[in-house]
Amino acid sequence: MNAQTADQLIRMTYVSKATFTLISGQKEGYNRNIINILTTSRRQNRKNKLVGALYFGNNYFFQCLEGTQQHIDALYAKLEKDERHTELKVLSLEPIEKFAFSSWEMKYAAIDQEVPSFLKSYGLDKFDPYHFTPEMTAELISILQKASEGLADHQLKN
Repeated sequence: MNAQTADQLIRMTYVSKATFTLISGQKEGYNRNIINILTTSRRQNRKNKLVGALYFGNNYFFQCLEGTQQHIDALYAKLEKDERHTELKVLSLEPIEKFAFSSWEMKYAAIDQEVPSFLKSYGLDKFDPYHFTPEMTAELISILQKASEGLADHQLKN
């Protein structure tokens, strides 16, 4: 992952599979593990000047991170050791001119209404980002950028 200089802004999008399971009937966004991940991510990302968005569906994480190459590399090394998920796969890594998620240390967007339409447009029945093409990855990033809602810190604590 050393294609750019250390201070170049980049966007990395990766997917992984959760190692925990949801309690039957529990909304995905309110799982204790998700809340812990978001709370920690927001605190750490603020310190490391990283921003991004996270979507969790069908037991898969889809995460887009923006920051310097140095900070992205350091975080990815930590993510590889995080036991709450497995099978990390980078879908895209590209230089960017400016942050697209500048107001979110880690946005957790409520895009559950958009995802079924997105999947249907590609002939898919369920969310499985391991099968995403570069076009699909870019489109989901765009959906995340446009999503106005996210779980704020005070909502995570409730």
